Amino acid sequence: MLARGQEASVTVRGYPGEVFEGRVGLVDPFVNELTRTTRARIDIPNASLKLRPGMYANVKLTIDKGEGLTIPVSAVMPTGERALVFVDKGGGTLEPRFIDLGGTFDDRYEVKSGLREGERVVASANFLIDAESQVESAVKSFEGPEDSKSGDAQ
Repeated sequence: MLARGQEASVTVRGYPGEVFEGRVGLVDPFVNELTRTTRARIDIPNASLKLRPGMYANVKLTIDKGEGLTIPVSAVMPTGERALVFVDKGGGTLEPRFIDLGGTFDDRYEVKSGLREGERVVASANFLIDAESQVESAVKSFEGPEDSKSGDAQ
C-alpha cells in the first residue's frame, strides 16, 4: 500500500542512468472513479533543478509484502485458466501440478497454493515439453478421465 514516508526511486528519460531518491510526501485520499487512480507527491532533493514540473518519470517503490513462497516465472506453464508446474519427485520423475499464483515480483511468481516450501520445481518446463499435445497428455494423466465427456448427468 502506498504510504507517506515510503522510499521511492525515480528515473527520467532526460538523465539516463541517473536515479533520484526520495520519499512519498503526500497521498491524495481520493481515488478517481473512472481511472481508479490516485495522485501522490514524492519529495526529492533537487538542488541542481534537473527535475522540472510536468516531466514524465518512472517511479519504483519498495513495498514490504512479507514473506512467502515464490518460484521462477520460467517454471510456470499457463494452460488456459490454470498454471501448471512440474515438481521434481527424484529419480528423473516429474509430477505435473496445478498451482494458484499471486503477484509477480521481478522474475518470480508468488505461490498461493499447490506447492510447499522445499519442493523443487523444474525452472525450464517450456523446454522439457515441446508440443501442446504432450502438455495435454501430461495434464490428462494427472487429472484422470473426464466424466463430463460421456454426457451422463451426475
